[in-house]
Amino acid sequence: MNNQRPAQAEPVMDISPDSRQLMVNKIMDKLKRHVPVSRPVELHELRKVAERFENKIYSASRWQLEYIRKLSLKMLELETKSFNAAINSLPSTPAARSRESLRSRL
Repeated sequence: MNNQRPAQAEPVMDISPDSRQLMVNKIMDKLKRHVPVSRPVELHELRKVAERFENKIYSASRWQLEYIRKLSLKMLELETKSFNAAINSLPSTPAARSRESLRSRL
């Protein structure tokens, strides 16, 4: 009887360059919603930020699922921070206090 444990699976990162570019484009879409850009040079800089961010996540991931999970969580975090900042910038009115009460219950 063989009591040896199976060997660990090698990391599998089979993500095509096209898929990675698609992810960079999705990151760009998110960033453009939160970072105002009006000039082509600013858009180019924003793309470089998105590419570096995607590459950092890609390099730190061992499996495709880990890559997707990390990117999804970071993009959700960006949305959440942006939403909270917008809520906190609202004037303090009865409606705003009601929204704050609702948020604290969630």
